Amino acid sequence: MGAKHDYPIGNPVHRAGSEIDLRNFYGFVECEVTTNKNTLPLHGHKHEGKLVFAHHENTTMWLFSEEIKYGLSIGYKYNLIQGYSFDKAPLLRDIMTDGFQLKARATRDDQPVLTKTWKILINSAYGFFGLKWQEKRGITACNNDQLDLFLSEGRVYNYNQLKDDLYLVDVERDLTDIKGKSIAIASAVTSFARMELYAVMTAIQNKGHRILYSDTDSIITDCNLRNYPDLMERFMWDGCGAELGALKNECYDKCVSKLTKEELKQQIELDGGELKFDSCQILAPKVYSLRKTLVNGKVIEIAKCKGVKSSSYDEQS
Repeated sequence: MGAKHDYPIGNPVHRAGSEIDLRNFYGFVECEVTTNKNTLPLHGHKHEGKLVFAHHENTTMWLFSEEIKYGLSIGYKYNLIQGYSFDKAPLLRDIMTDGFQLKARATRDDQPVLTKTWKILINSAYGFFGLKWQEKRGITACNNDQLDLFLSEGRVYNYNQLKDDLYLVDVERDLTDIKGKSIAIASAVTSFARMELYAVMTAIQNKGHRILYSDTDSIITDCNLRNYPDLMERFMWDGCGAELGALKNECYDKCVSKLTKEELKQQIELDGGELKFDSCQILAPKVYSLRKTLVNGKVIEIAKCKGVKSSSYDEQS
């Protein structure tokens, strides 16, 4: 999403609802939302500390203008209350394009550490703009006077003395002095990604298939996209997900290193032209498992459980 779109820049300008014409408005709007109950819920809404996707009737929320335009195209209704307009520019295009190419090169050259590094840098390129700067917990080095100040304010979780007058401190602090933060940019990135996933999910459902699970950047479905040339052309045009913005089949990435070329060919034929997991168990958001037995007898198991770091939940084979 980062390379594909323009993002908010400059100083926001307040607009009354009566001043907002969505045909030439770019920014964020406070509005009352009534959804189309014949569609999947599009907008996320904070409820009791959780982001919930549900249908609404005259529910007030702040939304990105481009997401409102998408909602109008699927039968949603909006009453605009007020908003903030921004200028826009392709702010993330170069770093996303270059980073993705370098990540692909590292993967091709079998450099897993460098691949992981580029993945983190690409994600951080937009994540930094949404950095939590108030009551942020982190590690910092400080001297004795700074440590005493942190302790007096009750913000220290733990600390270790490295040498005379030098401490490593786990502390909660405000980062208001950090330059470059922009909630507007981070919000726009996640909104564009949400709309793209929404388009994928509705297209799959329109083919008569099910969405078993979705997250911020992925879906689990019983649909083989290769059976539908129009879906392949729209969402996986390169056939493998190597190009920036294209969907990729995670099952392929997990299987390819476990199979010889001949076994891989056999597995693809056995799976009907596209590698797929044999079974999945989904318990809650970010709590699920996937399993596949390969033609050579090896077993791939993926278990995700948010917050659990035990190796027992890591990928196994």
